[in-house]
Amino acid sequence: MIGGGVATDPVPGLVAGMLLKGLYSSLLEEFRVRTAVWDIGLQYEVADAMKLGIAAQNLGAQIRYSEDTFSLPAAVRAGLAYGFRIGEASSGGDAVLVASDIGYLSLDRAFEYRMGVEYRWRSLLDIRIGMHAGSAGEPGTLCIGFGVNGGRMGAPLLERFDYAIQFWSRASAYPQTLSLTAKL
Repeated sequence: MIGGGVATDPVPGLVAGMLLKGLYSSLLEEFRVRTAVWDIGLQYEVADAMKLGIAAQNLGAQIRYSEDTFSLPAAVRAGLAYGFRIGEASSGGDAVLVASDIGYLSLDRAFEYRMGVEYRWRSLLDIRIGMHAGSAGEPGTLCIGFGVNGGRMGAPLLERFDYAIQFWSRASAYPQTLSLTAKL
């Protein structure tokens, strides 16, 4: 999967964004599929250091393997985040972010709950821990990860590098996520 997105702030305190994701998948060697789906979202600054957001994910096309057609797992989410600084902002002080969301998963026809905490050290390194309470009777997961702010480290094109790993997942292995954000 590969994606690209845009965001804008049409009025103070409101940010709107959209992401187009391209997906390529193959089932055995016989069935290959390419499709694209959209994510859209809004974020509103409710008060100082508190934001409220809503998003819809995996909107659009269906996937077809031979005679079988199915939709990607669409979701609608709403969340709240609160952040605060520790130390002086002028010295790149540390910060803490606490976030939680609730989502409705179309394929499971069930709600899921997620929450997490992020500690940002000197605007350079983010350390994260989060949990996902399972949906539709599935077990929950624990996720830990980190992010590096490449822009603050003088990297000319690399804006961010993020990594996460999940424990107690539905999958037999430990799912991992790696993302790179480039500034063009």
